[in-house]
Amino acid sequence: MTTLTGAVIGYGRAGNIHVGNLVNIPGVRLKYIVDPVQGVKAGFPKGMEGCWAGSLDVVVNDAEVSFVVVCSPTDTHYEVISRCLQAGKHVFAEKPLCNETSQIALVYDEAERSNKLLFTAFNRRYDPKLMEAKAKFQSGECGEVLNGLMVSRDHPYPGKAYLEISGNLFKDCVVHDLDCMIWMLGENPCSVTATARSPGTERSAGMIENSQVFLKFPSGKLITLISSRVSLSYDQRVELYCAEGDIKVANPVSDVPLTFAQRYKESYINEMNAFLTQVRENCTVPNLSLEHSMFLDKLVKACHESVDSGKEVLV
Repeated sequence: MTTLTGAVIGYGRAGNIHVGNLVNIPGVRLKYIVDPVQGVKAGFPKGMEGCWAGSLDVVVNDAEVSFVVVCSPTDTHYEVISRCLQAGKHVFAEKPLCNETSQIALVYDEAERSNKLLFTAFNRRYDPKLMEAKAKFQSGECGEVLNGLMVSRDHPYPGKAYLEISGNLFKDCVVHDLDCMIWMLGENPCSVTATARSPGTERSAGMIENSQVFLKFPSGKLITLISSRVSLSYDQRVELYCAEGDIKVANPVSDVPLTFAQRYKESYINEMNAFLTQVRENCTVPNLSLEHSMFLDKLVKACHESVDSGKEVLV
C-alpha cells in the first residue's frame, strides 16, 4: 500500500478528532498540523509535537503532501481550500464549506480546474446506525414516511471563542440535521419554518442556544428538527413515523456524559476512510454536488429569515 502524506489545518474541536484518527489509519503519514497558536502542541498525540507548523505556506509548498484536512475557522476556509487545491492537494473540508455563498461555487470550480477532490465533511452520513435507518426506509418495509423528528442536543457546551466564529447554531449544528434528513429521505424540503431563542448571556456570546425547525416536503412528509447547545450529555435521536411502522435511532445509553466526538466516533473514522479511498483511487468526483451544497446554504439562510419574520419560508 502506498503511503499517503497529509496535513491537518486547524487544531480545534474537529482538528483534534481528525488528527487522532489519521495517526491510527494504516498507510497514512500525517506530516503537518498547522495552527497559528504554537501552544496547541501540548494537546497533540504523543510524538507528534514535531509536526506543528504555524503557516499554511509550508504545506502548499511541500510536493510530498497529497491531501489536506481543513478544520480552521470558517472565515478562513475559502482561502485555505483554494490555495491547497491550486497547489495540487486533495481537500477534505469541515462544514460549513465557506463563509460566503458566492465562495461555494468558486471552490468547486477550482477543484474541477485542478482535477483534485473536494470532499465536504458531513459525518452523520457515515454513521452505522443512521445508515441502517436509511436502508430500512429505502427498503419500503415501513411504507411512506408521514412525520419525523430529529433531536440534536450538543455536549459539551463550546467555548466563547468558538461560538464567536461558528456562524451561529443554524450554520454550525442544524445544517447537520438538514443534510441528514435530505440524505435519509432522498428529497429536498420545499418550505422552512423556524423559531429560536438566544438568551443573551455571556456564555452564549449572543448566539442562538435553542431552535426548532419545521420542514415540509413536496411528498407531504412533515419533519421537525430540535436543536440545542444545552445538554448534560450529547443527545442525538431520530424517529420516522411511517404508514406501516416506525424507524428509530435511539441515543446511546451511557453511565457518563457523552460528547459528540464519542457518539460519532465510528462515523468520523468511516468518513475519513471514504475520503482516503477516493484519494488513493484518484477519484475527484465531489462527495456532495455543488447543487446540494448551495441548497444547504439556502436552507440555513431560510432558517434565519423565518426566525426574523416569524413566517414560513418557501425554498
